[in-house]
Amino acid sequence: MHPLIETMFSRAKKSVRKVVVCEGWDPRTIEAVSEILTEGLAEIVLLGNVEEIQKIASEKCVDISKATIVDHLSDPVKDELVSELVELRKHKGLTQEQASELIKDVNYFGCMYVFKGYADAVAGSTICSTADLMRPALQILK
Repeated sequence: MHPLIETMFSRAKKSVRKVVVCEGWDPRTIEAVSEILTEGLAEIVLLGNVEEIQKIASEKCVDISKATIVDHLSDPVKDELVSELVELRKHKGLTQEQASELIKDVNYFGCMYVFKGYADAVAGSTICSTADLMRPALQILK
C-alpha cells in the first residue's frame, strides 16, 4: 500500500467519523461501504430502502451489517428535518409543503442529517450529478 494511503487510513481509524451516504442502494456504493466497514475507517449510514439495500449486499456477497440503513422516506427523524429546513430557508420563502418535498430527495435528507448532528459528513454523487449534491450542501451546510 502507498505510504500516503497508509497515513490516511491510520488517521481515519484514530478518529472514526459517521458518514451518511445518500445513494445507499447503488451496488458500487455498497461494495465500497463494505470495505470501509471492514477497515474500520468510518461508521456508515446508508440512505434508501432497507430491503433493497440488503438484497443488493447479499447479491454482491458483501457484509454491510455494521452499517445503519435509514429509509429517508419513512424515518421518524424526517419530520424534524423538515421543520428545521423550513426554519433554515424561511428567508427564501420555503414553505412546510416545499420542505416536505425537498426532504424526499436523499441529498437534502443527507445534508439535513449532518446539519442536525446525526452524522459528521455526507457523501454522494455516484448516481446524481455533483450539482444535485452541492445545491443542498451549499444551502444547508454552507
